[in-house]
Amino acid sequence: MGLFDEVLCNHDLFGEHKGERQRMKSMNPFSGAGAREQYEITPSGRLEFLEYVVEDHSDSTSEGLDLLSKKFTMVLTGKRRDMNYHGSLRLSASGRAKFIDGTLVAVESQPKERESESEAAGEYS
Repeated sequence: MGLFDEVLCNHDLFGEHKGERQRMKSMNPFSGAGAREQYEITPSGRLEFLEYVVEDHSDSTSEGLDLLSKKFTMVLTGKRRDMNYHGSLRLSASGRAKFIDGTLVAVESQPKERESESEAAGEYS
């Protein structure tokens, strides 16, 4: 099961981190096939889930972990779902992203030593 998800940060509040993919603690730790689910914080400040299907891309020459990873391949469908998220997300590089009524209102940086402590503890959400 996925421990971390990825979020593409496309809002101006991310400053130098705009356009980066960052890790956050999984919003759905029971997601199918251990997929690292993907989200986007859009230019308008909405957190959107990027929908996917799991397909079998394995072949007869695959073995071991290669077989497993190809058997459960995550393929994005192009569909999105607005999460209407309310609260804070701790992101791996830029700190906390705060949402009110589904819209990003602030990105707060964390001091460097706090970031490394949080990262070591696996705290990203």
